[in-house]
Amino acid sequence: MSNKMTFWELIEGNKIEVPVIQRDYAQGREEDKVNTIRKDFVTDILRVLNSEENESLHLGFVYGKIEGKDKYIERERNKRAIENILNAVEGYAQQLDLKINTDISSIDSEKNDSLNLPTFIPLDGQQRLTTLYLLHWYLAVFSENNELNKHLITLSNFSYKTRKSSMEFCDAICKETNVSSIIGKKGDLSEGIQNKKWFRKIWIKDSTVKGMLVMLSEIHEQSKDNPNKLDMFNRLLNQNESIISFDFLDLNELNQTDELYVKMNARGKQLSEFEHFKAWLQNQVSVLGISTLILDKDWKFKLDGIWLDLFWKNKEYGVYHIDDVIYHAFKQISLFEFISTSVNPVDIELTKVIRENSYLSFSYFEKNNFFNSLTLNFLFSSLNALSNSGEISKYESWLEDIVNDSFFGSEVRLSTYFLKNIKTIERPESVFYFAFLLFLISSKNKNSKENFKAWMRFSRNIIFNTYIQNPENFIDAIVSLNSLKPQIDSIESHITSPNTKILFFGDAVKQEVIKVNLRNDITQDWKAAIDQAENHLYFKGDIGFLLELSKKENIYDLNDFKFYTEIASLLFVDKIRNHNEKILQRALLTCGNYLPKVGSNNLFPLSNRESLRARRDNWQKVFNNAENLKTLRIFLDKLKGNLTDVESHLSKMIEDYQTKDWKWYFIKSAVAIQFCKQGFIRFNTENNIILLRTSRIYGSHAELRSYFNYYYQGLDSIKNFSPFKSMEYWKNPKGQYTFSCIRFSGWNSNNQSYNLEINYTKDEYFLIQIVNEEKMEINQKIIGILQKENWQISDDMKKCFKFFTEESELKGLISKTLDSLSKIL
Repeated sequence: MSNKMTFWELIEGNKIEVPVIQRDYAQGREEDKVNTIRKDFVTDILRVLNSEENESLHLGFVYGKIEGKDKYIERERNKRAIENILNAVEGYAQQLDLKINTDISSIDSEKNDSLNLPTFIPLDGQQRLTTLYLLHWYLAVFSENNELNKHLITLSNFSYKTRKSSMEFCDAICKETNVSSIIGKKGDLSEGIQNKKWFRKIWIKDSTVKGMLVMLSEIHEQSKDNPNKLDMFNRLLNQNESIISFDFLDLNELNQTDELYVKMNARGKQLSEFEHFKAWLQNQVSVLGISTLILDKDWKFKLDGIWLDLFWKNKEYGVYHIDDVIYHAFKQISLFEFISTSVNPVDIELTKVIRENSYLSFSYFEKNNFFNSLTLNFLFSSLNALSNSGEISKYESWLEDIVNDSFFGSEVRLSTYFLKNIKTIERPESVFYFAFLLFLISSKNKNSKENFKAWMRFSRNIIFNTYIQNPENFIDAIVSLNSLKPQIDSIESHITSPNTKILFFGDAVKQEVIKVNLRNDITQDWKAAIDQAENHLYFKGDIGFLLELSKKENIYDLNDFKFYTEIASLLFVDKIRNHNEKILQRALLTCGNYLPKVGSNNLFPLSNRESLRARRDNWQKVFNNAENLKTLRIFLDKLKGNLTDVESHLSKMIEDYQTKDWKWYFIKSAVAIQFCKQGFIRFNTENNIILLRTSRIYGSHAELRSYFNYYYQGLDSIKNFSPFKSMEYWKNPKGQYTFSCIRFSGWNSNNQSYNLEINYTKDEYFLIQIVNEEKMEINQKIIGILQKENWQISDDMKKCFKFFTEESELKGLISKTLDSLSKIL
């Protein structure tokens, strides 16, 4: 199907014509990433050409279609027939002592042969072919070989059809008269070419020509002082050596499935960075002198063998480009061991750029000694373990009750997490994957289901219930897990040992110690009960509060644990926890003040469960506070015998609450809690409670009782509020030194604007007042009418106001005031 070939073999037997549909020559772009790739690629090629260790460089697949092959074959056949005829005529003439000219050199010239060659149109490999073309051209020109014109004629078989200027440039540099004046010139090669009379200035506007000049300058810069250019060129032309080669595929001869075509196409298009990495890695192992330290002696073959197959077998449906995925996985897996074994503090920036799949030059890896014997052994061992499909299937079946909806989602297979993803994986998930790889590599009893599940459950619970949100956390977590490697087959006995100290995961480990001791109680079946609680979508392995609720005189009671788990599991499902009417928060408030203190505020827990921080900053503040937990216990106990319809029972608790204290305003309607987008209130006193949009009072906020009554008494639905033009609850966006209120505005009387404002004061009164927006004295007609209704007038005559205590008066007082003011013309 494909055969190994060198560039010289290809161009001697074919014209190479890059079609119009192909992009411009990209390896000559002057961009940071491309600059490094170009430099590294040229370095790799020149290193191999100068190597004395029989090194070679394989550049993957090059394929396309050869056109005119049949015509060329027919021409060659006819040519040989004519030669045979002429040879026969010449022999017969000699017998007759006749002299005849049978020279056919006029039709056998190299130039004419070139014109009649079949044409190879590359569908993939254009970039590499162009670079090889420029390399051959450079060495042919600067090696001072004796057959320059012959070699230039062969190289003239290469051309671009993307633009006329690209084709003209390729033709120009293959004319001996043009290049002879370049040989031996010092300075930048690109500038030297551009300064020649035959170089048309318009060509430089062609990105392909510009890219070719940049590449030639790079080759020249790295080769100009090398005295072995002729040897290098001869090695390129030596077909027996095939020092730089590729797999050549003529699609006209391909008789395989479309999937195979797509696979070849994908690898070809994505060769650049990963293929260069493979070449660099093989050289780096040699340069570092660590070949003997690499445990897997077949690693070079596996790169394009079983490890490549591993990624192809696990790719996402519809994905046909996997080299980026492979390269990303190599870096991610190696990062684990790099962090684990680093003697010096790990560079924070290094972990960030590798995790984010940012571009990194090979010199960056060299500078940090990233791919060393330890990281490579861990990487290769991981790939070997992941390639063992039988073993992996076994582990996946054991993981079914550990890797579930609560942690990853039911469709996720942990073993393939890094085998199909080039996106940045969240840090906790990455650390958990490291725990999985640790067992695959380090366990002495890989067939022990009990050992595997104990390790993975323990790792899951401590990882997903510890903050791993930044590079420092990530590094600490990796180092801590790696320190447990010797105890990987006996993790439960290790953590319950009195002298055990585990770094970083301290608080989460304490809970695991309690659970291990309970699970090992052979007199009671704690295992199933704990597993059920841990796998709840909201609790995610952190069930410390349920254990605390079940404790009686420092002894954990299994029946109580089951009871509280059952009720809590029903309450903290998405339907109840996310209820738009906040029935969980309101019903719980009927049992007491459970609102945790957060700085100057108190908090109504929000429902978000997507991250540990979201859970820690909300309901876990209730779970982890002793006093709040007492309130929660009372609440859960009230739900005994009412588990069939929890929502209805919560609504009944809300309905039955009659005590007219500050809690009543939150319990009887959801509007107050709904106002608090981040759950915060400012509880100054029971009569001075501010609802906050954010966590700060310097911004939009509302006063509890006035805001509650605005909606609870239906003031928001008043249609006629004449003489005012608008009505709203003014949420006071300015700050704490002005008050929020129910406000009617837009009334103009005698060229003065007036507002009617109602708010609740900290002195336990409601205040209704008329305010002149211009801060001038209020019109006497207004004062006269309001004084008849027992309103008070401020000394400066700029306000009319009235205090009242009964909320039931509010709607009627507003209605009466509006009627009275409407009579004023």
